[in-house]
Amino acid sequence: MARRMHRRILLATLALLGAFSFQFAIAAPPPVRILFVGNSLTYVGNLPAVLDALATANGRRVQSDMIVKGGATLTQWLARGSVQKALNARH
Repeated sequence: MARRMHRRILLATLALLGAFSFQFAIAAPPPVRILFVGNSLTYVGNLPAVLDALATANGRRVQSDMIVKGGATLTQWLARGSVQKALNARH
């Protein structure tokens, strides 16, 4: 009899823990997605990785990516349509 009671308490505890875990998993906001557009300064400094590390250290979820080319300007990226393509590909 005591074994059954312990088993029921254990199962109830596990069910509650599962429910709380599920609630927190649902409540977690999606990561902020950032696209860096730039030149070699963005690439060499690896700004996406720096931002991701800072965000993680502060409990935030960030996913960043970059499109870069040495000497490129924002005007050139926009004229090529590269920014719009990258944004459309990643929604």
